[in-house]
Amino acid sequence: MTVLAILTTSLLCALPSPSEVRADLDAYPWRPAPAPAVQDTDSKRPTKETVTTAPAPPPAPATASSTKPSPTPTPAPAASTGGTWAIQLVAISNADAARSEQKRLEKIVGGTVDLVVEPPMNKLRWGNFATKEEAEAAKAALKAKSVDGYVVRR
Repeated sequence: MTVLAILTTSLLCALPSPSEVRADLDAYPWRPAPAPAVQDTDSKRPTKETVTTAPAPPPAPATASSTKPSPTPTPAPAASTGGTWAIQLVAISNADAARSEQKRLEKIVGGTVDLVVEPPMNKLRWGNFATKEEAEAAKAALKAKSVDGYVVRR
């Protein structure tokens, strides 16, 4: 057997088996394949927007005066601005994967997880803390729930 054949065989034996790859993918479902880059051609679009999951208000009862559309649209509820610190749980380039991960994380942490869109990334952030120390304490509590993240400034 030649040296090249020995090296090739040893390299192929070192690769993970398909079952090991599947187990790794099942263990880390929040890491989808990277999405293709999209060229932003609309320069008027804001570069940063915050999307929160808030329940829609119930529809108003229909009356003769309320059948006309309102002259000004009501703004969407903004994220609470009480604190300046949050915990970033994950950043994903795929928007659909970010929304599904947001739902999964909301079940685990028991609260609202904010989806912050900063192209090309979709960042999932949790909490609203006045001090960095409060955020670090909450991060430790999340670690006990097997959720990792890091403290960021809003």
